[in-house]
This record gives sequence, structure tokens and C-alpha cells, in this order.
Amino acid sequence: MSKVTDYAVLQQVIQEELDLHECDLEELIGSDLTIMCIMNIYLTNDVCKGFGQDFVTIESAYPDGMESKTSVISARQRISIITDIGMSYYKTDITLCGYEDVHGDIAYIIIVIQAVLDRIADQ
Repeated sequence: MSKVTDYAVLQQVIQEELDLHECDLEELIGSDLTIMCIMNIYLTNDVCKGFGQDFVTIESAYPDGMESKTSVISARQRISIITDIGMSYYKTDITLCGYEDVHGDIAYIIIVIQAVLDRIADQ
């Protein structure tokens, strides 16, 4: 199999994998932006040395509607996340995407994102 570039197919695969794997990024930026973020990581992993995504969302949990800022920076073997409460990264020994199995690639991206968020929570 090769790299999947059909947005509808990718959205469906990402949603299926998010249903299977915990991903606290959804709590930070919402479901739609999480899907877009993961899709962007998948689509750019073989063509960009680094790819940054900055998200600003309104926190409904705060009575004054404060903005929440989250940045996700991906490279071929690394994902870094910066949030209002901390920052961390996770570097893998292999590239995030092998483009042989779209479900496997998306699941791996989600697992790495969650590992980074778990590190931030443990700080």
C-alpha cells in the first residue's frame, strides 16, 4: 500500500483509530481540529523536515472564556507539543509513517501524541 491522500478516507480512518486509542489532544483542541492535526502529520511526514501547527481554542471550562493555545510540531521521527501547562516531545527510532498501512500509521501518530501529552501531565 502507498500513502493515502484522499481526505475523506483519512478522516474516516483517523476517527476509527481515535475511537480505539485514547487521545487527550481532543480535550485540548476539539475533535475536528484533532482529526485535522493528525491528518496533517500523516500527509506531511515524508515531505517536510518539520511541520508546525498552532491552535487557539476558547476554553468553555473557564467562565471568562479564556483562550487555550496548543502547538503541535512534527518531524519525521518526532512530535513536540506545547500547551498552556507545559511542553514535551517524543522521538521515535523509526519514521512516524511507513506508508504501508494507513491504520497502523495513524494509530502510531495517536500513540506518540498521547505519550507526549502524558509526559506533559506528569511534569
